[in-house]
Amino acid sequence: MGKVYPQLVVTPANMKHNMEQVVALAAEGGMEVNGVAKGFCCIPECCRAMLEAGCKSIGGARTCDLKKLKEYDPTMPTLLTRIPMKSEASEVVAWADISLVSELETLQALNEEALKQGKVHKVILMKDIGDRREGYYEQDEMTEVGVKVETEMPGLFLYGVGTNFGCYGSVCPTWEKLTDLVGCAEAIEAKIGRRLDIISTGGTQTLNLVPTKEVPERVNHLRCGICSITKAAYTWEADIPDRLDSFRLRAEIVELKEKPTMPNGLLGNAALNEKRHYEDLGIRKRAIVAIGRQDFGEDKDSIIPVDPKIRIWGSSSDHTILDLEDCETDYKLGDYVEFNINYVACMHLTMSRDVNIVINE
Repeated sequence: MGKVYPQLVVTPANMKHNMEQVVALAAEGGMEVNGVAKGFCCIPECCRAMLEAGCKSIGGARTCDLKKLKEYDPTMPTLLTRIPMKSEASEVVAWADISLVSELETLQALNEEALKQGKVHKVILMKDIGDRREGYYEQDEMTEVGVKVETEMPGLFLYGVGTNFGCYGSVCPTWEKLTDLVGCAEAIEAKIGRRLDIISTGGTQTLNLVPTKEVPERVNHLRCGICSITKAAYTWEADIPDRLDSFRLRAEIVELKEKPTMPNGLLGNAALNEKRHYEDLGIRKRAIVAIGRQDFGEDKDSIIPVDPKIRIWGSSSDHTILDLEDCETDYKLGDYVEFNINYVACMHLTMSRDVNIVINE
């Protein structure tokens, strides 16, 4: 028998439930959804659930994850959400049906690879309209590149234009910003003589604009995914009604003792150079579970005990210390403790070699 814990229990049916509501809300704003799966490393069963919920494609930031999806189901439509490296052009064309691109040389490399592989690869030209991450800054340059793709690159299909919000510059989508994006598309359309298929925005915070009808009619594509994992108040003010947990972390208790809450000795910085403050609550029942920040990241709210009586004292790289003093459950050595997780933790846990992923069908 292999090692059981730490364990991440994944329930694709719950993800489908959550994404069905996201797809319905996006549709009210005239948008189809690309389900961004990078937050859980494109677990194939979850991606299938997203498609069953009505997503039109699956987005991943790494070609290795898209390769995993295509090997699981070659018909699964895939979109590379991180702008491609020139050096990975062959992998992009092989595993991504669509990519977001902001460099002419990269487009030329993708065109060459598509011709070699006998494919026509769809591209969305990215426009920086304020967030200062990827995208063309000057409209004239973007329009010129769009014409080159249309007229000089037979291995590519100019699928549309897109932009990104919030991921670097904290800029939120607004009617004005999205109208600017539509203008970018129309400038290219005027030169190439046809209508683009996609005007794409990311990410989840665009859903804030749907109830107030602030999504321009031509914006028809939304790249979002964090809402499939957790409530994300910093990107989307609302939440999915009756949200279901798609992911639950289980970690085994490896020590269970009565101990003082205050450290004893000369105090410096704790693990990972953290400055901690301690509260003297006397001797308490404490547990150590075998998981730490190497597994779930450094966000203090990354993991939340399902048992509301459990308090997290702190974590080092490989240990997390819990206060069980007020718990009604009589936890024993070898038992597991369950946690809900946020987006940051999900990214880390699904990449950790030490965490067993269990699909709850």
